Order: sequence, then C-alpha cells, then structure tokens
Amino acid sequence: MTRRVLAVLTLCLMTAAAYGQRGKAKQPEFDTTAFNARFDIARWMTKYDMMARNTAEHLLRYAGADVALLGPEWFCFEDSAGIWHAVYGSYLPEQNLYDLVFHYTVDQVATMQATDAVVDSAILNPHARALKTAYRRLGETTDSLPGKMAPFIRQNPDRTFSVWILPAFQNFTAMYGGEYAYVVDESGNHILRDDSYVSQDGFRAVSVEKPVMVWLDYAGADAPPLGAIFFAWYFRTYFPRVIIDTDRSVSMLLKTADGWQWANNVKPESPKGGKARGRK
Repeated sequence: MTRRVLAVLTLCLMTAAAYGQRGKAKQPEFDTTAFNARFDIARWMTKYDMMARNTAEHLLRYAGADVALLGPEWFCFEDSAGIWHAVYGSYLPEQNLYDLVFHYTVDQVATMQATDAVVDSAILNPHARALKTAYRRLGETTDSLPGKMAPFIRQNPDRTFSVWILPAFQNFTAMYGGEYAYVVDESGNHILRDDSYVSQDGFRAVSVEKPVMVWLDYAGADAPPLGAIFFAWYFRTYFPRVIIDTDRSVSMLLKTADGWQWANNVKPESPKGGKARGRK
C-alpha cells in the first residue's frame, strides 16, 4: 500500500511539472518561470562554490603567513571568455583600494593556476564594497548565524550586485532553512533590496553520511526559495531524494536516465480555502 501511494505521488508530481493539474476546478499553475530563474542561479552557485573551495584549499596549504593579509572580501567571478577567477585580499576603505594578495584562474577544461595577472580595479573595488555592505546589513539584522557561512556575489546586467550568504557545507553536515540575500547598488555602498528568508523553524542540519530522504519543510513560503533549490541541487548525489514542501507547492528533484529532472506540483485547495501541507 505504501509503495502504491509513493508511486502515485511521484506520478502526480512528474505530470504536474509539465501539464499542471486538470480537474473540475482549475488549480493555480506553478510559476515555472520564476522557479527556473532560481534554478539557474543555484547551478551558477554550485560552480562558484567549487571554484571557491578548490582555490581556498590550495591557498590554505601554500599561502603561509600571507593568510594574515586576507580580509573577508574574497570572491569569485566569471569573465567574458568563460574563465573563472578567485581573488583573495582585503578592501582598504581609506584608500578606496582592494589589496589583491592571491589570484587564481580556472579555464574551460578545469585547469587551475595561481597567477600574478592584474585584475581591473573597476571589478575589484565595487565587488568588495558590495560584500562589505552586505556583511554590515547581516550583522545589523541577525543576532546569531548557523555556523560558517558561504558568500556568493554576482554583478547584474544593470550593474547592481546580488549578494547571497548561505550556510556553508562543513564537517559532513548540510544545512537548510534560509538564506540572506541582498541587492546592492552599482557603487557597492547601498542596499537596494533585502530578499533574505529564514523559515519558521530556522536553520536545520542534516548529515550527508546518512543517505536518507530529506524533506525540507518551508512552511510560510509560497514557492521554493533559492536556498532550498540550491540545497537540493548541490546535495543531489548525497541523498536519494530531496523534497521541498512549501505552503502552495511540493517540488522534487528526480534522477532520470538522462540526468536530473524537477517535478513541481501545486497543492490542492484545502476545504477551508488554504493549501494542504504535505507533512507536519
């Protein structure tokens, strides 16, 4: 019986992703466009995290005493040629200068090398200022953090910056439950929008050494937040299944013969007019 219920649930999720529910009463459609935009960011974050982890590991192994010269304003970026860069240094506000100490590149065939190549200050300075501005807002609005955090920064087409700060993967522990997200102006000095989200139950930890199904309960959210999508994608090989449960939808990342596929389903209306939650 249990196996049949699970099979029906999976089938419903897979068909809903493509066609939506078709019943006597028309159900609201899942916002696939918004979801796919967040998924694109999550995949970019995965590349960013890999760049950061690999270069940081090399840096800590070989940098020696120069590590003391580094501030929190390190970041990665991809140039127009598809080359990834990781820069480590410290922003000196009195001089309006990013003091670049270490610079790594990774090309399209994943070859990493340390380089002395100069990075344009028009890239370094505003990125560093935007990170400092985001960290300042985080400190002003958050009393405690769930351990080590991982920053991500990307310049948008309109020259503003998006900064995301998520719980870092460490000690075989994956964390979910929220993200701190800011849009910073072109100068890097002012927060334009705060899109931070923390679930009602706060941050929660899951050991990746236990290959169990992970049910991400995002009560209070109408759609899968970016952090939840990133968690599912980043840890897709660690857990047999990750389910994102929000007030209005259930999303599942499925392993298929061709790779991976999302199944997104809008929840049916409850008798009282709300959405039925999948699990308490």
